[in-house]
Amino acid sequence: MLKVLARGCFLYFLGLLCLFFSTTSFAARPEEFGSGLDQSFSAGYSQKSFAQSFHGSAFEEPTEEEGKESGETWQVLKGFNFSTVYDSNIFLTRDKEKDDEILIYTPSIGFVRKGRNNLLRTLYDLSYSEYIENGKLSRFNHSWTTELKYRFPKLKIDFYNNFKPDTAYAIGERTELRSAESSKVITYADDALGQIDYGVTAKTHILYTQRYNVFYFPAASNAPLTNRYSSQTHGFNPRVTYQLTPKTDVYADYEFDTSDFFQGGGYSSDSDVVGAGVNRKITPNTKASLELGYRWRDYHDNDNAQDEKAFQFKAAVSQRLTTKTSVTFWATRGLQEDLANITSTLSANRIVFYYGANLTWQISRVIDFQSGMSIGYDKKDGHITQTDPDNSKLAYTRSLDNNFYESNVSLNWSPRPYVSATVGYKYFKKESTFKNFEYDDHKVVAAIRLKF
Repeated sequence: MLKVLARGCFLYFLGLLCLFFSTTSFAARPEEFGSGLDQSFSAGYSQKSFAQSFHGSAFEEPTEEEGKESGETWQVLKGFNFSTVYDSNIFLTRDKEKDDEILIYTPSIGFVRKGRNNLLRTLYDLSYSEYIENGKLSRFNHSWTTELKYRFPKLKIDFYNNFKPDTAYAIGERTELRSAESSKVITYADDALGQIDYGVTAKTHILYTQRYNVFYFPAASNAPLTNRYSSQTHGFNPRVTYQLTPKTDVYADYEFDTSDFFQGGGYSSDSDVVGAGVNRKITPNTKASLELGYRWRDYHDNDNAQDEKAFQFKAAVSQRLTTKTSVTFWATRGLQEDLANITSTLSANRIVFYYGANLTWQISRVIDFQSGMSIGYDKKDGHITQTDPDNSKLAYTRSLDNNFYESNVSLNWSPRPYVSATVGYKYFKKESTFKNFEYDDHKVVAAIRLKF
């Protein structure tokens, strides 16, 4: 154990020593601190992604569109990421917690082709996650990402695809996928998006987005019954935007999603969302966004999974406090599926609320500090019965409500466009009306990213 820790620390600090000889930078914006751990199934993932995206782009200066250079250029992409993660509770359990250190090695290779009005980028990552104490969780993961863009005077066409064959995902709050021996599921996953943006006038745009994603859980690689949660989802999303004033944009959209659980079928459903929103630059240092919507979900053939409908919203406001510091406050309300613990009396969906804040401090040209926090809670219709984990003779029947608390900090150093480093800490705590579902987790991450 000590030898492996020493090896990880040596590789990390060797990289840091190299950084001392660099002098210029742009600020890093890591996802999950560059740890290489996919958190797509974690509680609050979509809400926090919305907040981080709004916070990161609130005061960005307009950049020149890629693919508009004269002539044709090619560039080979090569890189290597190394990260070490300490996780205090890898199985997300209330008691008998097991901690571990994970070493993640990720070489990357790809290319970019830029034309006058188009761009093609493709990148393949092969990562190896090495668990020190729980070696049976160690594995190779694959990711192949492709982007294609076309730009015309009034028309933009984008295509994106991320294919992950035989890849591990952290199961987070997807408790129906959790086994006693693993905090991960193995999937063949694909996420594709096509988008067309047409400028009808200088102020009016029509945007159409079509999405497809699939999660296939091979029965041979996962816990029994996990395979029945294999699904594919198609999404169709037209939107109209209008520039009401030079500082205010309004939009209206409709989204239809159809999900097919092709190995079980019991949770296949259709979902409709109508919504409208506004983005406004209130002052040069203040930007706000508000989106209101209503969702209907209709299950095809599962008596326990009752049809649901609910009001939704997303709201955020960003304030630039100084030239180097900005803060964002945000809130969301949404209807989300919860496929665990479904009974004839307990809803298949839950109303989820999240409130949070993000802070960025650009300490210098080469160093920035990021922090975030959020508080969330959900509620479901109906009641369930659970045995007290501390006394098997006691059982309780009540509603299932949960509270979530999360905070994180990270320090990012990017002295050159081709090298950067991150150290970060994340804390997550879940409270529930049933002690069985409670846990807390600490993560410490250190990462180096190199481009050749």
